[in-house]
Amino acid sequence: MNNLNLYRLVKAVSNAMDLISKEVVGHNRQVAYITFELAREMGLGKDLIKKATLAGLIHDLGIFYLGQDYSDLRFDQKDNRHAEVGYILAEENFPDEDIAKIIRYHHHDWDELTAGSAGGAGESVNREQLLLSNIIFMANIVVNLAARRKRKNILLARDQISHRIEGIPAGRVNNEILAAFTALQEREYFWLDLTDKKRCLMALDDFFNGSNGSLVQEKFLQLGQLTGYIIDFRSSFTATHTSGVAGIAEKLAEDRGFEQERTALLKLSGYFHDIGKLAVPEDILEKPESLTDDEWSIMRTHTYHTYHCLNTGDELQEIRDWASYHHERLSGDGYPFQISGEELSQEARIMAVADVFTALTEDRPYRRGLDYDKVKKILQEMARDRALDEDLVAAVTDDFTEVNSLRFNVQNKAGEYYQEFAAESQELLQRD
Repeated sequence: MNNLNLYRLVKAVSNAMDLISKEVVGHNRQVAYITFELAREMGLGKDLIKKATLAGLIHDLGIFYLGQDYSDLRFDQKDNRHAEVGYILAEENFPDEDIAKIIRYHHHDWDELTAGSAGGAGESVNREQLLLSNIIFMANIVVNLAARRKRKNILLARDQISHRIEGIPAGRVNNEILAAFTALQEREYFWLDLTDKKRCLMALDDFFNGSNGSLVQEKFLQLGQLTGYIIDFRSSFTATHTSGVAGIAEKLAEDRGFEQERTALLKLSGYFHDIGKLAVPEDILEKPESLTDDEWSIMRTHTYHTYHCLNTGDELQEIRDWASYHHERLSGDGYPFQISGEELSQEARIMAVADVFTALTEDRPYRRGLDYDKVKKILQEMARDRALDEDLVAAVTDDFTEVNSLRFNVQNKAGEYYQEFAAESQELLQRD
């Protein structure tokens, strides 16, 4: 496997973003679906359709850092600044730099964009990118109107939705986009697909399965790091955890003579391993004391969600398994699948040790990282209980200083980026 499919990785991230609230599940994929259909109806080229759809899948990337209620779609407006925050995060970390620009302007009116008054948009972004942003803007309007419809049957509600679209003031949406929607809204399949969350993705799958959109190693690791930031930056309690796990997993793989490609895929799994934690409420993630039984049962679901978020294509099966099995144990007492013994690959065992080692040695807001003696005792007990692989535990304890130094350096670098990102985001959010 020399390359990984960009669409399938982005779809995994989008799947996780939809876990944040049951009330808004499917929002990203619905916006992506309408964006895709509008772009096709407008006769845009394949490359532009891809960019628009990928941006649509993660257009609300910045919403996780605003410390607010996700229980409905009221966050989805320009004044919320989440598009700007998403731009900051994606600009340096998404493999295609155009995606960040498209995300940035997805809540701006067309006249505002083309006049260059949207934060200098007319100067820094070309017309095609602005058009794709405005398509997502239009898709958001339709999705939000559909979510608020009074009639459950979408076919009975479409006339009301279309009437509301006709009332959009001139200049908010590009005329080509409005014309494309006018044509689409006449077709029943469009509305039926829109309200079938699985079918939304099937339409996109059909398109991307026939297109070349693979990533070389450097690029898929870049997307993996972005995913790690999405997971970690949501909570100060885990602001650099994913980076630490990925770094240690990479070292253990290298020390065991894994070939470069397999090592890179294992590192990518480290970036994705906690993606299911987007389904866990922040008050549970940030609770300094012991979790209640109910809270712990919710926390334990994160590996299950990681598995299904990454279940987007055959080529991701190994990454899916390595990432989601990090709480499985050799004894069979882990979760969520109770896999044991020889069923756990070397890569899954590495991920488990990297996760525990990082959790024990990293600083948390409520405690300092544990010292060598305490870490060694805990890890060796887990090895004796057949929770962790004995040889891998010996590897990290015998070489503790080097492994822990690597973890510290990787997490320190991620922490510096987190502080810069947090400061820039807060400054942005405080603007008038």
